Amino acid sequence: MAQRKRKVRGVDYNTEIPFQKTAPAGFHDTVGEDEQAEAAIRQDDGAFKSILKSKLEAPRKDLAEAKARKADAEKISGASRRTCPRRWRRSTSRRT
Repeated sequence: MAQRKRKVRGVDYNTEIPFQKTAPAGFHDTVGEDEQAEAAIRQDDGAFKSILKSKLEAPRKDLAEAKARKADAEKISGASRRTCPRRWRRSTSRRT
């Protein structure tokens, strides 16, 4: 018995690239573009300076919240140490 051909779903990207168009030969003259690009790189206007990714991104909210939670916990524990008598602090620390 002959095997049936399976129905192909979607595009087989190994055999074809959708919407790929090759540029027509002879229409584009790129002789002066290399010189212009080198001149733009040599200019000291900051367009091609390296920038860290962390400088481009917005600050992370989860890290800021964790830092704020830690500061609040330190503030609360410091306040309880200053305001509570020694005996009361000892008795509460044994219960927990």
